[in-house]
Amino acid sequence: MNKAKIFIPAIIAIHTAWAAWVVISLPLAFIFPHYRSIYLALILFTTVAGLMFRPCPLTIWENRLRTNSGAGGSYDDSCVSHYLKQWFNLTLPRAVVQTLIFVLLASSIILIFYK
Repeated sequence: MNKAKIFIPAIIAIHTAWAAWVVISLPLAFIFPHYRSIYLALILFTTVAGLMFRPCPLTIWENRLRTNSGAGGSYDDSCVSHYLKQWFNLTLPRAVVQTLIFVLLASSIILIFYK
């Protein structure tokens, strides 16, 4: 078995865990005020990475591993869009995914100043 094929599921797991953490953390930041700055750092990092790297570095890495290992199935859209379509048959354009990330960013900034 090609070693690269082992890393593909790990990258997918990291992507999934990161996305889940971003979504689940917003309500936690409302409940636990000391968690707000951590959440702001999390969402700022996600937003800046999304703006600087198109696509995400983990998506690039996953696609390179797929190509190099012969696993095939590399994709052009975002990781979130790709796996929402693959796992849930839900098609979301990249613009919608980016908008959701910016909404989370705006929510977190408002949250930081919420008392």
